[in-house]
Amino acid sequence: MRRNVVSIVAIMIIASILLCSCGADTNEQASSILKTESAPSVVEEESSVSEGTAIGVSENIETETPTSADGYNILGGTWEVGGIYYRNKIIDINDNDALSGLYRSVFLSFNEDGTYSYLNKVFLHKGTYLKYEKSAEESFLLKTDTVSRLTVENDKLVEVEAEGGDKTTYIITLIDGDSSTFVFSEFDSITGNAKANDDPLIFVKSDEDSEYIAENKTDISNNSTGPDTSEKSDANNSNTDKTPITSNATSGERNALKKAMDYLAYSAFSYSGLIEQLEYEGYTNAEATFAADNCGADWEEQALLKAEEYLNYSAFSYNGLIEQLEYEGFSEKEAEHGANNCGADWNDQAVKKAKEYLAYTSFSYDGLVEQLVYEGFSQSQAEYGASKAY
Repeated sequence: MRRNVVSIVAIMIIASILLCSCGADTNEQASSILKTESAPSVVEEESSVSEGTAIGVSENIETETPTSADGYNILGGTWEVGGIYYRNKIIDINDNDALSGLYRSVFLSFNEDGTYSYLNKVFLHKGTYLKYEKSAEESFLLKTDTVSRLTVENDKLVEVEAEGGDKTTYIITLIDGDSSTFVFSEFDSITGNAKANDDPLIFVKSDEDSEYIAENKTDISNNSTGPDTSEKSDANNSNTDKTPITSNATSGERNALKKAMDYLAYSAFSYSGLIEQLEYEGYTNAEATFAADNCGADWEEQALLKAEEYLNYSAFSYNGLIEQLEYEGFSEKEAEHGANNCGADWNDQAVKKAKEYLAYTSFSYDGLVEQLVYEGFSQSQAEYGASKAY
């Protein structure tokens, strides 16, 4: 059985995060491990020589040279997040502590046999990559076959199939003139391009520098609030204006509050989700709870923002979106507020979801309708989606 090196490495990375809960630089650890693991195994090669044959003896031994997947010469190895597009601006994540913390456990790795692994904190996506001929630029499609969640059971790290995990197709576009950088987005099967309104990630090959990011990034001088965040802060109920006087807070509580404000400037969180993220950063439960209690966030508004984030990436039914928001830690009331006010056309969502399914496998009309109903769409929405998708 072929050993899946990336899976092993992914588990090792997450094990160091979940079991050690330390502040070590996981990017450096992961890069070092992945580089070592992805190299050919001398021991395995030597073991193929029959017993009693001296190494170095001139003897014709027929070996089968594996054929590398198209693109492996470019993509082969491990890649880390180096930057993001934020409101059409390129931000170097290393210029902002909050962004660096958010993406330090996100990796992509490409194998010679045409498979890839995408590790996003505790979620592991596995699938295949192939060149996308329809793109005017040099691009590859990453088709997800399995999505699993890495969790600890009986002091052991195990992969558990992620319930409801969308087998998303991604598209990566190489940067002309910079072989160490590519743009990573979700693929829209309807348009045949990267999803509109997506904020793509910019990946950089491990232990290499990106000229593209260095030459095009917006200078934020490591300001914790990040670039041009006034609009987001307003959407988050003007968190910076609601920050309370914390003269009686401990230094840990003040730092946790500052970190919470950093996170809320870039993404939406539930109350419990923000606490979990801060604890992941190494803050105690008391410090994280203090920060969530005092950050000034309107959690219903956060649910709405998170709903809009989800709809930029995938299609959801009304009930499915509420369930996803509740999974993120929002209360039923907060989740319903997000779903009720996100502006989604649920018939249109049914069409998109139907097309997502048909991009992966075949369905009869009735089977597709049944699948959409299972996803939470009403009978009429499911029939509308199936009819438009065919």
